Amino acid sequence: MASVNLVQIPVSKVVLDVALLLCVGFPILFLYLWGTAYQRGFFCDDESLRHPYYPSTVPSIYLYLVGIGMNCAVAGRQHKVPGPHSGQEPELAASHSEPV
Repeated sequence: MASVNLVQIPVSKVVLDVALLLCVGFPILFLYLWGTAYQRGFFCDDESLRHPYYPSTVPSIYLYLVGIGMNCAVAGRQHKVPGPHSGQEPELAASHSEPV
């Protein structure tokens, strides 16, 4: 028969977790059960709603290029940095050089 290793969990940690869950859960439950959303309408002939249509100010291709480029740059930089147990010294940028 295999032996089972039991892990001791401190009672104070469980009590704290339950207390935090209740602190977060009760306001959500209260708003769900008794909260009412405020509804307001608008008038179609309201002058403040009549603005001309403007196309996008930033072309979508620039957003895609910057978004993908930033993710690739961060991922590439993360792969260049050696781990703490690799035995290699990390590369230091010029701005992080030791003071003279």
